[in-house]
Amino acid sequence: MKKIYLTLFLITSFFTSQLYSQCMEVPVSQQEMINTSHAIIEGEVISKTSFWDSSHGNIYTENTVKVYKVFKGNINSSTINILTLGGQVDDVLQKVEPSLQLRSEALGVFYLQQEPASSNIISTPYTPTNGSQSFIKYNLEEETASTAFVSYQSIEDVYNTIQNITNTPFQTIQKLKKDNSTPTETKAAPSISNFTPTTITAGTKSVLTINGSGFGATRGSGDYVSFYDADDGGSTWLNVTDAWHYVSWSDSQIKIYVPNGAGTGKVRVRNTTNVTSAATLTIRYNKMTADQESNSWETDLINNNGSGGYQLLLHPEIENVSSKKNSFMRALEKWRCATYVNFSLGTTSVDVVSRDGVDVVRFDNGSELPSSTLARTNSWWSGCKSGGVWNWYLDEVDMSFNDNINWEYGPANPSGSEYDFESVALHELGHAHQLGHTIGNSLVMHWSTSTGQTRRNLNTEAIDGGNYVMNLSTANGICGPTEMVPLNSSNCTFATAVPVANFVADKTTAYTGEWITFTDLSTNSPTSWAWTTGGAVPSAPATQNPQVRYFTTGLKTVTLCASNSLGQDCMTKTNYINIINNTTDVAIITNDLHINLFPNPMRDQLTLSFNNKSSKNVVVNVLNVIGETIYQENLNNIMNGDYKIDLSTQPNGVYFVMLTIDQELYTKKIVLSK
Repeated sequence: MKKIYLTLFLITSFFTSQLYSQCMEVPVSQQEMINTSHAIIEGEVISKTSFWDSSHGNIYTENTVKVYKVFKGNINSSTINILTLGGQVDDVLQKVEPSLQLRSEALGVFYLQQEPASSNIISTPYTPTNGSQSFIKYNLEEETASTAFVSYQSIEDVYNTIQNITNTPFQTIQKLKKDNSTPTETKAAPSISNFTPTTITAGTKSVLTINGSGFGATRGSGDYVSFYDADDGGSTWLNVTDAWHYVSWSDSQIKIYVPNGAGTGKVRVRNTTNVTSAATLTIRYNKMTADQESNSWETDLINNNGSGGYQLLLHPEIENVSSKKNSFMRALEKWRCATYVNFSLGTTSVDVVSRDGVDVVRFDNGSELPSSTLARTNSWWSGCKSGGVWNWYLDEVDMSFNDNINWEYGPANPSGSEYDFESVALHELGHAHQLGHTIGNSLVMHWSTSTGQTRRNLNTEAIDGGNYVMNLSTANGICGPTEMVPLNSSNCTFATAVPVANFVADKTTAYTGEWITFTDLSTNSPTSWAWTTGGAVPSAPATQNPQVRYFTTGLKTVTLCASNSLGQDCMTKTNYINIINNTTDVAIITNDLHINLFPNPMRDQLTLSFNNKSSKNVVVNVLNVIGETIYQENLNNIMNGDYKIDLSTQPNGVYFVMLTIDQELYTKKIVLSK
């Protein structure tokens, strides 16, 4: 999941700063970034390879970077390798946020450390010094540079800023290329007249149509559309260079799938020169996708734990501290009751982040998370393929919170120096729900927050995005595990107290074989029910409101035990049900037929109970004493089962039930007595 940042940057006369508290990371000053880095280089990603660590717990990506300049460190080679956490190997994809995720052809300045050899890592290349802040992204078209926290007016400003702190001139390894693309044709300057729709969603294969002129008859190698990058609040552009996002491209119109990661803001078209729209595109929510094999695939949720969804397991550091646990539960309950996402809670002693089948929620150990990182979420997606179509689903999710952060766990609001744990947890759970960032300061999935700020309630955009994911997640997939089973309004809340058991029966005196319905009246949100019915069939139902029948007479004692996560309570009603004999035995029994009609007398409903040797077509007629037909029904292919005839609107008296079976007529007399 993405992060939530604060502001400490060293501001000098060489650049104009933009400071944010992004999704889970606290800004670090340039002075600290430089001092803690073993090497600082200018370079460009030219290839990427992902692999499992030796324990098969995490995926790493080795980014081969072409070196242009060296600002710090003993680097003389034309390329180096930078290792980042996350990536894809075969049918498993690991996403880590916050972390530095480098796109192909990413160009800029890298702050790097060279870690000691690790038994879990196949090789020991350089690693980012401090997450996403370890990369200053260049915009060669405008000759500017930026991160989520600071914008540079020119690339030269980046050079000057670093050299003023290191007091050392940079070393040129090879010349920086000044343009990422070569135009395939000479084109007029583009112009955007409008786009439709003006409000859309990202990562959902929604098509944006951009109208204008001068786009070029076809899309060249250096032509693309750009959106505001939702992961940094629009501080940088998200350039859509993958061909599969484009539905069509002509000189006057471009149709494009709005990609995951695009945020509310302007739209830009590039073809030799740039043109930016005057109007703003509103992106309501952002759906996570798995991009591979020349396509973008939507991810969904599954029945991962065999009980309909996922069980998030709290480490004792959270489970055993009520303020921490309650804060996380409040956030989780809001998602559960808004979208009915099936995320439940449990406990675990597991205290590591690894693809081990345990969805752990924990605090980090020591300096496991960088000091700049508030929280980190690792998501593992698995995929299966059928007929060229991929189905990607969330296989595991681990969340870690930084125990060195000044948290407010609530329910009080945070002070001006505290981060609100419930708001951050609500945001992170949105990422587990398969939602990415949006741009809008009042939105739960907005890319940034700050100390003293709360976002403890879900906005409409987040709920709509969550419901979109649930529609995907509850539909039959083309392959892979079974779909998620959604919660509902009666089981989405978490218990705040042990249940107080109570129940009632729809009748306390009944004939043998007559149906009785028990209704649970227990309070404090029970989640499971255990009945002891005193000889009924079924004898020990586990549903909330069971139906039973007794076939022996006498007084029956009934017990209900209602449970939730906090405990159990039982209620026993002694001699609660009185079962009496039918006054008349009504049955049709032949070599092929076995039909019971009960109760007789009846109050409102007559039951026809079939236990035949073969299937029969049955015509049912009920007549009153003057021969009028008051009920008629055709029952086809009947062998076993019970069928009810409702006579509750008829007056008391004698009635005749006539059954026509295989051209034979069977007539039985019954009594209605309310």
